[in-house]
Amino acid sequence: IDEVADQLAAEAEREGVALHRRIADDVADEPVAPALADAVFNLVDNAIDAAAGAVDVVAERDGATVVLTVLDDGPGFPGEA
Repeated sequence: IDEVADQLAAEAEREGVALHRRIADDVADEPVAPALADAVFNLVDNAIDAAAGAVDVVAERDGATVVLTVLDDGPGFPGEA
């Protein structure tokens, strides 16, 4: 997960987006399957595109599960009428 953020750091900087990461130590070296790495890359890349100025990438362990949260400060989707 940290490697994906590394790959996208230059793009975020070009876009004027601050890429913040909080990757738990016990998650940072966790092996990630290539298909999952691709999905995380796309998720973070989309967040950078949608962001007004910041993206947060958080990965933490919850028991045997790794919880990944990607937040951007973009406008989001309009609410339903």
